[in-house]
Amino acid sequence: MKFSYQWLKELVSKFPPKAKLAEVLNLYSFETENKVGDLLEISIPPNRFSDVACHLGIAREAAAVLGLQFPAQKIRTAAGGKNSKSIKIQIEDNNLCPRYCAKVIKGIRVGPSPKWLSERLMTCGLRPVNNIVDAMNYAMLETGQPLHAFDVDKLKDGIVVRKAKGGEKIITLDNEEYKLDEDILVIADSGNILAIAGIKGGRKAEITDKTKNIVIEAATFDPTNIYLTSKKIKLTTDASLRFSHGLSPELAPFAIQRVAELVLELAGGKAEEGLIDIYNPKNFAGQRDIFEINFANLNKFLGIEIDKKRIRSILELLGFEILKDSSKSIRLRTPLFRMDVVDIQDVYEEIARIYGYNNLPSLPPKAFLAPAEKDEMIEFSDQIRILLKSLGFCEVYNYSFVGDKDFKGSDFSKENLVELENPAAENKKYLRPSLSTLLIKNAEDNSRFFDEIKIFEIGKIFLKERNKTFKEILNLSAILAGKMKPSLRADQDLFLELKGALETLLRQLGLGEFSFREIKKPFSWLDRKTAVFIESDQKVLGYLGMISDDLKNPAAIFEINLEELLKLIEEEKEFKPLSKFPSVMRDISILVNKELRISEILNLIYGAGVKFIDDVDLIDIYESDELGEDQKSFTFRIIFQAEDHTLTDEEVGKEMEKIISVLQNKLGAEIR
Repeated sequence: MKFSYQWLKELVSKFPPKAKLAEVLNLYSFETENKVGDLLEISIPPNRFSDVACHLGIAREAAAVLGLQFPAQKIRTAAGGKNSKSIKIQIEDNNLCPRYCAKVIKGIRVGPSPKWLSERLMTCGLRPVNNIVDAMNYAMLETGQPLHAFDVDKLKDGIVVRKAKGGEKIITLDNEEYKLDEDILVIADSGNILAIAGIKGGRKAEITDKTKNIVIEAATFDPTNIYLTSKKIKLTTDASLRFSHGLSPELAPFAIQRVAELVLELAGGKAEEGLIDIYNPKNFAGQRDIFEINFANLNKFLGIEIDKKRIRSILELLGFEILKDSSKSIRLRTPLFRMDVVDIQDVYEEIARIYGYNNLPSLPPKAFLAPAEKDEMIEFSDQIRILLKSLGFCEVYNYSFVGDKDFKGSDFSKENLVELENPAAENKKYLRPSLSTLLIKNAEDNSRFFDEIKIFEIGKIFLKERNKTFKEILNLSAILAGKMKPSLRADQDLFLELKGALETLLRQLGLGEFSFREIKKPFSWLDRKTAVFIESDQKVLGYLGMISDDLKNPAAIFEINLEELLKLIEEEKEFKPLSKFPSVMRDISILVNKELRISEILNLIYGAGVKFIDDVDLIDIYESDELGEDQKSFTFRIIFQAEDHTLTDEEVGKEMEKIISVLQNKLGAEIR
């Protein structure tokens, strides 16, 4: 925001040179840039618009920092009534317009502004128009309160502050037409809209060279309504910017009295006695607060003991009203315009700021600092990333948001989905309940560019429980996809390759015992024939399977719960010495129905009552017309090992007989 140094100097004559003043404001108050000539560029924080977005405010602030007395500005309260002889005012919505002040001046002469006034307006970035409009702008720059003047003779039955009616239009002072709706506050007479409240005046009652009698308005408007209106009609003005940040209602009567003095000085005329002031403090939340400052608590908060006289001096310089002063505390009331001071910590901050943050000692915190500890889950996730990358997988990151189209209604009940109150878009209305849905989309989108896709993601999923609490779970999901070309592997090969990668991962992480079990009702994106649960220690860790035929290219996917996996791995961390005795391998080929799951065969082998079985691996799958349409050949490699002796051929042979018997009796398998 632009400010005139000479103007500030007039308000406080003891101010230092311009460069020094800029330096002081930078150090204690606001970011200030010393521009060429008379100009200072000052960045006003959003919470301070009510008191420092004007020359009086900056002068008051700078005087407090420099320890200079600021000349008191007399703020005369309402002295008139709700109406005058010349005009009647009506407020239809006191919540959107808590205060409305007006002053009638008759017999003015509209003309050019004097040179000093025009130069100051141009320094602050405003274009001079005429002595009446320029007086409004000058008073706004001085007090911070936007003002507007109407030609009284062009009004019909006074002024009413109301909401616009649907379809109403206004042509503003810059000849732009705006269509208004029922949420927009306007200033009107009985027939036409005169202005968009707090934003822009209209042509209906504008000030011209022929204007003789005017009514000046100074009002307080609801900041939210002004902000939303400004965005809705795409019109931002100096007034709308100020009102959007919130202004104290105490500014209105002060500013209107100041501008009345200017108008009488610049344009002559005679002001009607009294001030029209419609105000009910109950309709405005920003009342002046009273605080009790305990010196001991203040010093403890700041970490330094400040002299009581210095504390009182700082508060008085900032405009706080001292109500009661004792040796242990001080009772005070906030300044009229300081809407940002809402609790005792704000007062402490003001004292510290003027005292000087550089004067506060830098001390180490008096607290016990626990030594840094390793986060097991972070280390575990990093270990998984390294292992999967070594297997040829690439990591991806997806958003945590999904929509209805990302999964079918049968997959997740709406009661279990975490829905956002204010979603950014329709396809981002839920927190994701699974990693797989977006990972499948990644594979499909990238299948145009790659013959083979191997990707994984580690991330949180979100579920709502029956007691309506939310649960976050860290999951891992990986997908392996390939294009449908004769030269590439068959679907079954994709499944087996991903299953092998998963088994390698689990074993490398330290999970020794796990198995696969058929899923009777899998997710909609999984093929029913291949979908299996991944289990360990009677706990389901996740699932594995081929993706259903809805996808253009064949793909296999798995998703597991990393938090459960980490618990199981920690439980399995025990030392087991390597056997001193050699292992014995036997291969067995069986012919079974092609619909039979590999997990069922493995479960039967492990459950055959064999004593010395150590591991079973599928090493070959064979299909041929010679075997029959419904038949498939599987070859398994079985490893036998004893802990206390070397196995004989006779012992291994008896174990194999048990396995063959179970496979023949349970599956009707043909041993090849």
